[in-house]
Amino acid sequence: MINNILAFFLNKIIPLKMRFRDILSHGENNIFCGSANILSIDKSVQIKLGKESTFFCKFILEKPNAVIQIGDNVYIGASNIYCASNIFIGNNVLISWGVKIYDHNSHSLTPEDRIYDIRLAGNNVRNGHSLTLNKNWNNVATEPIYIMDNVWIGMDATILKGITIGENSIIAAGSLVTKDVEPNTIVGGNPATIIKKL
Repeated sequence: MINNILAFFLNKIIPLKMRFRDILSHGENNIFCGSANILSIDKSVQIKLGKESTFFCKFILEKPNAVIQIGDNVYIGASNIYCASNIFIGNNVLISWGVKIYDHNSHSLTPEDRIYDIRLAGNNVRNGHSLTLNKNWNNVATEPIYIMDNVWIGMDATILKGITIGENSIIAAGSLVTKDVEPNTIVGGNPATIIKKL
């Protein structure tokens, strides 16, 4: 049993830290487990982690100079965090599995730009590159996300660009968050609306 646990940590934690040491900075006692991974466009991106946190998630940094900053005592389940600009997550935040966080729209509102994106992505994959290599971000809306201290985000929730979730708030499972959430508030639904003030 001890050998299996040791093998798990050697295979999962050490390679992740070593592979991404140029872009990943963090304090003590962080654990990267399961499917935890980092996908980055280049070495100009940054992930800044506090301490004593557990990560099963994928960090996907899609644009040069993108920054993800996370505080202390955070748990992120098997979720995807897509960053082209800036995502800030405070202390004592609990993010369940299946959560998707996007600080951008992914594509332009113009059909011609989206057609170009499809062709570019296909060519990139065929040539063994990232989907977003050489992507034109000029016409893609991007806004930072702020998830403040003590927030709980339930499973399968989606957080869209430009959102601030106030401290102590709860996002119900399956919610689509399209507007800021006040501190000490429970929201839920699609789109998420106030269920209760705490």
